[in-house]
Amino acid sequence: MLYLHICMPSKRMMETFISMTRKSMPQDEHKFIFWDTCYENDLCLLDYGNVAALNNYSIKKRRKIMYEEFKKADVLVWHGLILSGRQILMLYLNPSFCKKSVWIVHGIDMYNYVRNSKGFKSSFLNHINYSVRKSMPYVVCLTEDDAKIYKSKFGSCKQLYVIPKPISADVFEQFLPLRNAKDRLNNQLYIQVAHNAYTFNNHIPVMKSLLKFKDENIKLVIPLSYGNDWVNAQNNYINEVIKFAKSAFSNKAECINKLMPQDEYNNLLWNVDVGVFGATRQNAMGNILRLLLVGNKVFLPSD
Repeated sequence: MLYLHICMPSKRMMETFISMTRKSMPQDEHKFIFWDTCYENDLCLLDYGNVAALNNYSIKKRRKIMYEEFKKADVLVWHGLILSGRQILMLYLNPSFCKKSVWIVHGIDMYNYVRNSKGFKSSFLNHINYSVRKSMPYVVCLTEDDAKIYKSKFGSCKQLYVIPKPISADVFEQFLPLRNAKDRLNNQLYIQVAHNAYTFNNHIPVMKSLLKFKDENIKLVIPLSYGNDWVNAQNNYINEVIKFAKSAFSNKAECINKLMPQDEYNNLLWNVDVGVFGATRQNAMGNILRLLLVGNKVFLPSD
């Protein structure tokens, strides 16, 4: 059996799963392939063996290679259906690929794939995205609530599993010694607002709820290093978040625009005292679990 894993070329998102697979299963049975460009910081994933990046090929050549890889594989494992229009069209036009697919739902690929702009192109892309998702026979959700939402959106499938996403053992090794850390000497309270720049995090309503504390000894930490979705691109959402944060909280707001190395980001989370997350769906589980692990407070929407 050949399992072909189609995944994001991201060390942050995929290294734990790839390394776990390599330790537990035959390497020649599990191949990982990146459809999109794998950048320098993530090329270390290739060292796990039987991991392929298509950096040196044109978009047209990449589609041809992926088509051939899909045909050879016995099972296609999709780590998030986060695909471009042309990529999802390939699946739509080749239902045999969908019939041997496993969809591991990440979150945004189920909750936020619909394009809200008007016009034929958006309507067509929404249709094929829905059709492909509905045709996947095997689906893995990360939480029970995700499974309920899947059923409400797409009905039933052959097999629906609820399996938590694995977390690297290194995270626990780094965090556990920090659980009894002392308070800061300046008594400043660090408040994290969301963990990326997607609009569903509702950054500005969250910050408005914190305005009552703006004269206290606080510091807002606002990670905006990824998440430039369609709405962001159209409405300059990130700039609006930064503008509001700076005008409302001045130098008490720190907006983070670049991805950090994992150990550096873990250290940032340890330094946070309170995490406030405004998404009304499964989201930020890695951040939330890390914050709870070191005894920090986490606030979520009541719904």
